[in-house]
Amino acid sequence: MKQILCGTLGAVVLAGTLSVTSLNIEANTVPNPMAIPNPMGIPNPMAPTQSNAANPTESEYEISAEFGGLPVSEGVDTTYYLCTACHSVQTFAQLRVTDERWDYLWDWMIKEQGMADYGEENKEIILSYVKRHFSSER
Repeated sequence: MKQILCGTLGAVVLAGTLSVTSLNIEANTVPNPMAIPNPMGIPNPMAPTQSNAANPTESEYEISAEFGGLPVSEGVDTTYYLCTACHSVQTFAQLRVTDERWDYLWDWMIKEQGMADYGEENKEIILSYVKRHFSSER
């Protein structure tokens, strides 16, 4: 029985070694499945999708180092300063939700998360900005 168990474990270790070797990855490293391009050849489900051709895409906007890598357009400064008071740019920039969901999230953050109510003017500026750049509808 021990011989069978050891033989099986040896095969598992050998299979793992062959797998890593076939990917040309250094020993003792684990491939990053989220990397672009993916070293394992698997599509990244979190990679950004292309926008509709009729609407501007993020690539048409200059990216601002000053504002955390956000696309430069109307509202970038207000969005950056008010939103990053609580979380990173990546927290909202990676979201691709509907316009309706952005409206819901704004109200949810105020009611459930204790976010300050920045007023209607700032609400409109920020929601217009995130919908323009991070909506699943564009």
